[in-house]
Amino acid sequence: IEKPENKNEEFTNVVYNNWRDKIEISFQAPEIWETEHLESATEYGRLIHKILADIETIADLESVIKKYLSAGIINPKEAEDISQEIKQILSLSTIKPFFTDLDKVINETSILLPSGKTYQPDRVVQKNNETIIIDYKTGNQEASHLKQLANYQTILLEMGYKNVKSYLLYIKDRELVSL
Repeated sequence: IEKPENKNEEFTNVVYNNWRDKIEISFQAPEIWETEHLESATEYGRLIHKILADIETIADLESVIKKYLSAGIINPKEAEDISQEIKQILSLSTIKPFFTDLDKVINETSILLPSGKTYQPDRVVQKNNETIIIDYKTGNQEASHLKQLANYQTILLEMGYKNVKSYLLYIKDRELVSL
């Protein structure tokens, strides 16, 4: 009887890449998935944030609200309430300039760094030779928000943007905080 040939091979040099280092999980999906029932303040805040991300100028508000209504994301009562709330926010004298007479608007656009990390400011506006970063916050003020904003500002300056100013817009408090 012949002995079968050993078909096992030993690998001495294996190239291994940890998939966890290559995949980044986005936690933005709940912004869409959890809008069926706007029962919690968190869900409501996410929806306001999402609608603001779809607005370039104040004039866009009604068409964006209609889009959400047509898609069944909000009902007519919610559409009315949200529209009123956002109108009030955008009409504030400290906020209105960031939604009118703009040269360029970049909403929710990822910035890929050479390191592979991505960052996504909520709104970057170019107006009158200034670059303005606005990050929306629907919760309470936290020190980490200022750190995040400072990081965005540093990144844009490194990208060659000039005259960069940065603000946090606290939706619930209707307060604009400068870096």
